[in-house]
Amino acid sequence: MPVNYTLRDHGTFLHVRATGRFTVADIRAFLASLAADSNVKADHVTLFDTTKAEFGAIGDDEFAEVLSLVREHPLVARKMAILVKDRRFARHGTMFQNAPGTGGERAEVFTSLVEATNWLSR
Repeated sequence: MPVNYTLRDHGTFLHVRATGRFTVADIRAFLASLAADSNVKADHVTLFDTTKAEFGAIGDDEFAEVLSLVREHPLVARKMAILVKDRRFARHGTMFQNAPGTGGERAEVFTSLVEATNWLSR
């Protein structure tokens, strides 16, 4: 599955990995499984790792649908770090960060795994 997750620290750390050319259907399936997972704590932090995803995996219209889906599911609780390969890949992460109802100030885009995990732990 191109979008999957693992839980760490007894459900308080959600590590999401998007790989390859994932689709909105993949995001929808991932969010549905996440919403049904009783092991995810309400105050979790999320690391959304897109470093193995293809550039342009989803377009802007599809991204708008993703934003709508995320508003219905517990992807962002306390904080969400979006990890990208480099700044060329940061566009949708920044759009997510600035979209109403998706986490706003609790979401940040990073190109460094160390910086992302340090930010999440503060």
